[in-house]
Amino acid sequence: MEELSLKTCPFCKQDIASADIFCPKCGKRLSESASPMTMGQKIRIYLASFFLAPLGLIWFFKYIRNPDKEKRSVALISLYITIAVLAGVTLITYYYVTAILDYMNTSGVDLNLYGITY
Repeated sequence: MEELSLKTCPFCKQDIASADIFCPKCGKRLSESASPMTMGQKIRIYLASFFLAPLGLIWFFKYIRNPDKEKRSVALISLYITIAVLAGVTLITYYYVTAILDYMNTSGVDLNLYGITY
């Protein structure tokens, strides 16, 4: 069985599990920066940054100033994923619209009728 790592409560100075959100001794909420991120949390952040790209900025701004180096790294990775996805979507949209306009132009559709200058 895996042994839990311990840390000290900043309020009552008692030993507590590192995964605790509240101190079981004094009941006070422990700061979020003190709790480590699990691999599942990181994966969820990365997937959300990929599939819901603009929302990746939420985690960037939430964790970029955190004193924990691991959380700052998660913030930067979510930013990079968000930028890459947004750039990719922009390029795909540009080429898709260009292909549609080329098709309409070669098929004899008068684009000026629709106010489109190409």
